[in-house]
Amino acid sequence: MELIDYLRMLRRRWLFVVTFTVLGLLAATTYLTTTTRTYQASSELFFGNDRIATVAGAQSTSNYTLDRMPSYAALIRSAAVLQRVRDQSGTGLSTGQLSSRVSASVVSKTVLLRVTAQDSDPARAVKIADAAALSLGAVVEQIERPAAGAASVITPTITSPATRPSSPSSPNRRLVLALGLVLGLGLGLLAAALRDQALQTRSSVRSAEPPGNPASPVADGADRAPPSGRESEHAGSTPSLDARAARASEQGRAAEPPTDVSGSTARS
Repeated sequence: MELIDYLRMLRRRWLFVVTFTVLGLLAATTYLTTTTRTYQASSELFFGNDRIATVAGAQSTSNYTLDRMPSYAALIRSAAVLQRVRDQSGTGLSTGQLSSRVSASVVSKTVLLRVTAQDSDPARAVKIADAAALSLGAVVEQIERPAAGAASVITPTITSPATRPSSPSSPNRRLVLALGLVLGLGLGLLAAALRDQALQTRSSVRSAEPPGNPASPVADGADRAPPSGRESEHAGSTPSLDARAARASEQGRAAEPPTDVSGSTARS
């Protein structure tokens, strides 16, 4: 099919396209209204040591910290951190519930750690994110102490506290509506094409059929169908009728008077 054929098909089956597109948008809207909205808030932690005076010492500490950043991020769901988050956030959530709502990721090639919290309430998401950042920093600082009472090798600092999110992170309203529109439009075009092809096929089949079904002439007696019962009886009675007609003709000739041959000669 060429482009002009598709345009003609759309003109004939536009109702299919419009119907499925509207249904796709309705499905996307229903999903948005029934799905729980999730808000996301993030805090950032910097890991360093401000007590190192030399450049070589600072470089050594930086390399040491970079190597341990993935381990610090993994501590976000440890029991020590989650228990502190529960006590400091005041949300009333259990450590199991908090474990599914907090996460940490390393900003690439830096000593920055981004702590993220998700919740259905934007204000509570901010509380959880700040409490998680503080708790993670305290646990890391405690782990990096070389001895009891000594100063920690690493000093975590919150560089960017969490802010209240203005819109939900999930579901993405624009993305869901766009997907509903595209899927509905695609299904409408497919349904219109299938319907149009089915009708054209049916019309082609009807136009190919002959208008009637006349009996074809029989070229050979062997191809002729056997006669029915009445036809057999009629065919069987034909010879008897011919015999009767022949006998009647003979009887008629016998009843005629003989010709007077002598009388006709004398008169002549």
